[in-house]
Amino acid sequence: MDKKIKILSLVNLGGSKYFRCILPLDLLDKEKYEVVFLNENFILESIVKDIDYLYIHWVQRTNCVHLSLWKEKYGFKIIQDIDDYWVLPFNHYMYSKIDAAKKQLFDQLMLADIVLCSTPYLLDKCLEFNDNCHLRENYIPIGYQQFQPEYIPVQNRKPTIGICGSLSHYDDWMSIRNQLKRIQGLEKYFDFVVAGYADETKVSKEKWNKIVNLFPNPKVFRHLPVNQYINFYKHIDILLAPLEINEFNKAKSNLKILESSIKSTITISNNLYKEKGIEDYLSTKDKSYFEHISSLRDLEYLNHLKKQFQNSLIEKNKGLQTNNQLNKFLI
Repeated sequence: MDKKIKILSLVNLGGSKYFRCILPLDLLDKEKYEVVFLNENFILESIVKDIDYLYIHWVQRTNCVHLSLWKEKYGFKIIQDIDDYWVLPFNHYMYSKIDAAKKQLFDQLMLADIVLCSTPYLLDKCLEFNDNCHLRENYIPIGYQQFQPEYIPVQNRKPTIGICGSLSHYDDWMSIRNQLKRIQGLEKYFDFVVAGYADETKVSKEKWNKIVNLFPNPKVFRHLPVNQYINFYKHIDILLAPLEINEFNKAKSNLKILESSIKSTITISNNLYKEKGIEDYLSTKDKSYFEHISSLRDLEYLNHLKKQFQNSLIEKNKGLQTNNQLNKFLI
């Protein structure tokens, strides 16, 4: 038997690493590849001497001078993966942390043998640091582990309107707070959901309280582990997924809309997703959130859209998976 190709992947938790590292590496042919996941920020020389690839998502904290020396000494190659832009809005709660990580990220981009980017926008930005950049879009492996498609029609109950995600979307959600005041008046026809709530710190709790208060009497679901989170969407018929118009969001992928399709959730957002090539959602370019939601009081129409969008986006996911399987990018 041929020797397996050994890949060391740094996966110190988080949703981004789940989609960019854990899932695609776990889907590799186990007869050909041996994958070791390391939940650390630092790398030691003793653990890289026998690997073929070092897979890094975003940043780790080993000095790139050391990485360069070990790379030359042992002959492994570095894959640098990036799925978010390093320029955040000044008021973003992660601004200081990301700003402090830029120097390390830029060094890693220049050192890498190959750079994988989640969007064309990011690809253009990364080409400034490395000539060998490739597009590997986010996708969902339909039918794998938690990603079992489920059509959930609305029958004998009120439809649910909600949001789902982490505090990284706080400014996006707050950007439609005035529009949500109109939607609150539809409480007779809809129930409301806030999914993903996590109040580990005082600042986090304060922000989540503001989000919860955007809705009348919402049902609140606390955050789930990344290998279970898709179940949040079972509780939401209509997902509100606004994106502020800024460089950071222009660089983001369409993952939120792709996720919603697994449990037949309809998404309403602004036109930024359409600019990125996704058509299967309700855009606020021509109708407001309130106008879209008012039309979805017709349950026959709502269930039709749930099925239509689910079928279309699942097919899109399958195509993305075929085109973006990780083995195609291994050098």
